[in-house]
Amino acid sequence: FTSHIYHLNLRRFLLAAFALQNFTQLAAVGGNQVLFQRAGLKLHHDVVVIGGGNSAVEESIYLAGIVKSLTIVTMFDLTADPIACDKLRALDNVTVYPYQDILEFVGDSSLTGVHFKSTKTGEENTVNCDGVFEYIGLSPVTDFLKDLGVLNQYGYIEVNEKMETK
Repeated sequence: FTSHIYHLNLRRFLLAAFALQNFTQLAAVGGNQVLFQRAGLKLHHDVVVIGGGNSAVEESIYLAGIVKSLTIVTMFDLTADPIACDKLRALDNVTVYPYQDILEFVGDSSLTGVHFKSTKTGEENTVNCDGVFEYIGLSPVTDFLKDLGVLNQYGYIEVNEKMETK
């Protein structure tokens, strides 16, 4: 295929696979709804955040103010700053599922939910959602993209204001 088609396919792949990184940057701008909609979500959507550290909790507090419902699924209890955890747990549209293993992302042609299992009881749950954001580590796992010329010196994917790669 031509480089133009390759670029479009790569862009779609990167946006799908790395929506979290791009959305984190959008969330940090302070609630710009136009940028939020560019990330593919609207104010009436249900979202899931995977992770329980400072980044997950801080972004979840922000997201909870602009989505219908927010569900946090984490392998342990929330490990973020206790004050931030208390603030998050006090929000009416937030549900926290601690001590869970993610089993699968549900959906045929698009994401419809997340299926997970309690590491304490073995109980399985599925939460319906329109989007998932993973906050589970500081190091990007992008080695497989190193030869494509889309990474910066720290291993993160560089995007423009339209969330497109070079």
